[in-house]
Amino acid sequence: MNDISDSFFLKELQYKTSENLSKRAKLHHAFGSNPLPWQQWLVGQMFSPPRARILDLGSGPGYFWIENSKTLPAGANVYLTDISGGMLEESRASLRGETWFFYTQVDAQEIPFPGGFFDIVIANHMLYHVRELKVALREVRRVLRPGGYLYAATNGREHLVELRNLEKILPGGADIQGSFWEESFNLENGQELLTPYFEEVDCQRYPNRLLVTEPTAILEYLVSKSTQEIEPEKLSGIKHYLEGEIAKHGKFTITSDAGLFRCRSS
Repeated sequence: MNDISDSFFLKELQYKTSENLSKRAKLHHAFGSNPLPWQQWLVGQMFSPPRARILDLGSGPGYFWIENSKTLPAGANVYLTDISGGMLEESRASLRGETWFFYTQVDAQEIPFPGGFFDIVIANHMLYHVRELKVALREVRRVLRPGGYLYAATNGREHLVELRNLEKILPGGADIQGSFWEESFNLENGQELLTPYFEEVDCQRYPNRLLVTEPTAILEYLVSKSTQEIEPEKLSGIKHYLEGEIAKHGKFTITSDAGLFRCRSS
């Protein structure tokens, strides 16, 4: 079963390296309709004081900082953390020479820093991977100083619904359908889940759709999500369907519903 909150699955299978994540990011970068890329939009929603201590939970291969390191406030220190050691090594290599970055392998349910240590915590599309979300949110609140901010990005329940429908016919694909986006940390329930831990919570949505003109990009995305080998016949059938849709409409449109919760502690 594809359990995307299972630490072994995350560390040793899906996110041991950035290969799978890169294939999915490529689809968004190449075919997103918003001219402002996600990572740049995201940093524009954040307030960051001078000399801030910033904790990035689940920083992955460092995409956010590769695009935005030059926008850091003066004197900032950024602690990049991830459950995957492989991801941290990739971010370290990409950001080599940037002396204000520090790297630690961390489970968000056990953050190894003292209370009130950080001005900002960033959780960019990762809280839905946490098995015990309440434990992680208590930890985030603990390490934030009074007046500090959590910036938590996630997706809405209809995010990529067209791709999730295609996944259902692939090996292992149906295991992550249905109830997952109902039960996980998402744009619809995030306010309710965050309010017990933060005095101020607001949500900003990123306006976007994916207008895909190349079936191969979608096939690569689907393969990156599966933990089982996919029969060539199934991939060929999906490719034929996508080619027909693109020929008919000029593109295959995919719902994209991502956004950011901005949360302030007292």
